Amino acid sequence: DELFLGKFENLKIKDIDEVREWIVDDLVIMYPHSKSEQGFIFFIGLLQELAVLTNGKITDKLTTFTNELLASFDTGVKKLGINTSDFNEFFAQKDSKIKEKVQKDLENSFITYFLIKGDFFLALKNDDAISIIKVVAIHKDENDEDIGFELSEESDGTRRLLDFIPVFYAVLESGKTVIIDEIDQSLHPSLLQTLVKKIMNDETTKGQLIFTTHDANLLDLNTFRQDEVWFAEKNKKGETKLYSLSDFKQRSDLDIRKGYLKGRFGAIPFTANLKKLNWHKDA
Repeated sequence: DELFLGKFENLKIKDIDEVREWIVDDLVIMYPHSKSEQGFIFFIGLLQELAVLTNGKITDKLTTFTNELLASFDTGVKKLGINTSDFNEFFAQKDSKIKEKVQKDLENSFITYFLIKGDFFLALKNDDAISIIKVVAIHKDENDEDIGFELSEESDGTRRLLDFIPVFYAVLESGKTVIIDEIDQSLHPSLLQTLVKKIMNDETTKGQLIFTTHDANLLDLNTFRQDEVWFAEKNKKGETKLYSLSDFKQRSDLDIRKGYLKGRFGAIPFTANLKKLNWHKDA
């Protein structure tokens, strides 16, 4: 009646330690409304002048990946940049509790991060000086000059894309397994298709991407194998059953999206006869 992995400290079994380490270090889970805090840390790769950070995990390669991906989509963002502030000047009129927490975090580390009104900030200690660094979105004005926007000023779709960039980079480069719940939230279907295909068709991908979606446009056998597509269907008791598209032994040239929407594979919501709802009548 206990979780087996919870006994790793007592049992001292190597296999248990390895499983736990994988869950802690190599499994990334993103929920529909969660921000990728780990992703914000990845963005410090933008600080090219800080060579101490280029330790094999945070490199200029992420900067290039991020800016090229942003430029390839019609977001209006040309690249990401940084704004740097002095620690005391930054916190002169801000929450003192956050300031105290940052100072405490920096007692045992040279870097930490925090959140204020939806924006992430990085605190970096160099000798006795502390800098506050903020990632901003760079747009172009009518004169082709750079203009910095707060990330909180960007659309939901752009911010969602920015959340995905570092975790997708982790899938491509580090071998991590990323699970994204409702990957289609706030993203245009065409953009999402392009993004997913980039990951799936890149032969150098080292990790694994697992996601849930309601977007039937992603049912494409040119992108996924049949055994990579799974459906979730609830029965009358509210229990959820998972089953694979490969269970149906479909032809490879079949239009899976059309077949799914027609109910061929199940896992579609049951709707009552809307004509019987009597919406036109007063309650």
